[in-house]
Amino acid sequence: MFAFTLVAHGLINHFGVRLVALLNNTSVVIHLIGVFAIAGLLFWLAPHQPVSFLASGGVSSGFPYAWAFLLGLLQAHWTYTGFDGSAHMAEETHDPRRVAPWGMVIAVGVSGVIGYILLLAITLAIRSVPAVLAAHDAQGNPVPAAIAILETGLGYRFGNALAAFASMAMWFCGLSCVTSASRAIYSLARDYGTPFARIMQQVSPKHGTPVTAIWATVIASLAAMAWTGAVPIVTSFSTVALYLAYVIPVALGLRARWRRSDWPALAKWTLGRWGAALNGIALVYTIFICFVLMMPPNQLAAKTLAGVLAVLTLIYLFEVRRKYVTPGWVLAQRTAPAARP
Repeated sequence: MFAFTLVAHGLINHFGVRLVALLNNTSVVIHLIGVFAIAGLLFWLAPHQPVSFLASGGVSSGFPYAWAFLLGLLQAHWTYTGFDGSAHMAEETHDPRRVAPWGMVIAVGVSGVIGYILLLAITLAIRSVPAVLAAHDAQGNPVPAAIAILETGLGYRFGNALAAFASMAMWFCGLSCVTSASRAIYSLARDYGTPFARIMQQVSPKHGTPVTAIWATVIASLAAMAWTGAVPIVTSFSTVALYLAYVIPVALGLRARWRRSDWPALAKWTLGRWGAALNGIALVYTIFICFVLMMPPNQLAAKTLAGVLAVLTLIYLFEVRRKYVTPGWVLAQRTAPAARP
């Protein structure tokens, strides 16, 4: 099913820019409707725990509650990814230097608001934590906690219908991930920042899509699943890798501020004097959360990340370092007079 879904995402990205745009817009509607439908029905129909239930603690699998809480951050941080798609799709956006940053901020802000509404509704609908953790289907397979909560709160059929709605939203997320990752590979290849750059930068003259980069993304995703053999490990690894990728430009931006380069003055979207402080907070927090997301039982994610970083370092030293070409727009900005902030 994982492979089938990936291939479907690859085909859609291969054959239609307009179709992907239409599906991405549909995704926003599905997510918003789905969240409010699930939360509204749970608040309206399901039995509720008192609000004090939100502050209750305990232990999980023999670990202290604080340790279990830190491990639980994996789920939260996995959902707070994907806003980088605004940057990867910037070249296909009008006024990207202003619109793309706003897209990131709005994506995280909206996700935060509706995400907390959904979490509150689901958490307060838990009748028994041990019963949710021990839930199994008729074949004896473990049932995900969220589906178990929906089934016990709204009934088997109604709960599964909403779970299917959530699965549809996840399918749209996967489609967006393939889109943004393929654009990132293409943009690097265009500047000879990847192996096989001439192949990776190819664009279909008929469909206007970076076909090689799309299928490289699909194949790499399949390889990651085959290597780890478990969805939770892929989730943990992808989350850590994304956060490291997010913090690299933040670190470079902070360095540019310290060196008093003209880079901040060229920005059309800026945080002004608060920028440097938020850069520092982001760096410290990212380092902390990456350690948390690689703690037991996620050691395989740490080992996989170490292997990937080693391979990327070798690729950089022996391939990219001598071939990479600075993008033309960067050279043009360096020679142009610095703009006022």
